[in-house]
Amino acid sequence: LLGGKTSRAQDIMKLSVDSSSFDLIAKPENIGLVVGLALGNESAVETIATGVYKHTFTPIAAGKNSSLPSFTAIIDRVIAAKAYTGLKVESISFKCDAGDYMRITVTCSGRNEEEGTISEELEVPSLKAFRFAGGTCSFDGSDFGEITSVTVDYNNNLDDGAQTLGSGYFGTEKQPQQRDITVTLESFYNEETETIREQKYKKESTIAVVLNFESPSEIVEGTNYGIKFDMPLVCINSCQPNVSGAGKINLSIGGKALESKTEEALTVELTDSKETKYLA
Repeated sequence: LLGGKTSRAQDIMKLSVDSSSFDLIAKPENIGLVVGLALGNESAVETIATGVYKHTFTPIAAGKNSSLPSFTAIIDRVIAAKAYTGLKVESISFKCDAGDYMRITVTCSGRNEEEGTISEELEVPSLKAFRFAGGTCSFDGSDFGEITSVTVDYNNNLDDGAQTLGSGYFGTEKQPQQRDITVTLESFYNEETETIREQKYKKESTIAVVLNFESPSEIVEGTNYGIKFDMPLVCINSCQPNVSGAGKINLSIGGKALESKTEEALTVELTDSKETKYLA
């Protein structure tokens, strides 16, 4: 009816950078900026001792006056180096298994692809990574050592950034919606975890979960680089002991971090040698 066999032209209607992800081993030199970009808010740096500083990160406040920080990532593909602008962290996952380092997966999306140049001053982090060995976990202030794996997932639930007449080829700036923060702890079924199951999982009670990890590298003599995950109001929503054989009964404890008027759902504290903030 139109007289054509197929389309005779095609136009670009919108430009964007789809969701992409990257993985890294958590080291003192690279984890601070990544955590800051994901959570969005960094408090004033505290001086713990000479040359030792504490950085405190919390989820950025909701509202039109709060905007998750964006960043540019440059990827050198040998044939060409491309810069991806306007990136924001959609989600970040921290995972630390027995006998392994802490590993981070970051998912992000952005605005545009441009020509980029890799800095010649880049250096591979030389400090030792945070690792499972030497880590600690506490429930309501009591240390619990029988943990075999830890996972903390943080999702910003970014909106799509609608295209408007004013935004041209691009969408409007993506912003975080209600955040989802979950923790998964692999353990064994014993008296301590049975207490958690009976008093927390099967009742409308929350539990305070604190995780600490260290790097063998020292900031100054006697003080190691460290990172702390503080979730004071965790609702346990999964706690099922599974009998799968004649050995120990494994138990996976899953929970969602909640907030109150006075307490953040998640606070991440990084102790390192950097005197200034990661988020300018």
